[in-house]
Amino acid sequence: MSTTSLNPPLPPGDLRQLVGPSEDRYYDNPTGRPVFPGLPPSAYDFVFDWGCGCGRIARQLLQQDPQPGRYVGVDLHRGMIESALGLTRAARTDLASALRINPWFSPLQAPVARAELSRLEVRA
Repeated sequence: MSTTSLNPPLPPGDLRQLVGPSEDRYYDNPTGRPVFPGLPPSAYDFVFDWGCGCGRIARQLLQQDPQPGRYVGVDLHRGMIESALGLTRAARTDLASALRINPWFSPLQAPVARAELSRLEVRA
């Protein structure tokens, strides 16, 4: 099967809003071309994605032909990671804690974090 025929699920829209552009097209690589065209093919032997957010680059790399040999994505926001994993109780606790410690930890994204916390509380 060609990697360009892969159609991994898109991250939830509310999580995409936290990390940048949220439109589907920014998460796609329908041509299968290298995600970073200026790099030599050997650069894709191992990709370390620091600050991977909700997986925009990871999804594009899955559709790349050829795919990277190995991929590791790391992100810092514990509450958002927990929410993405479906760990609702832990996500509520950690998002509430982050907002209590520093209500404006990100001038642009704190309101989105509060909205995610509200959404998680409704699901409780």
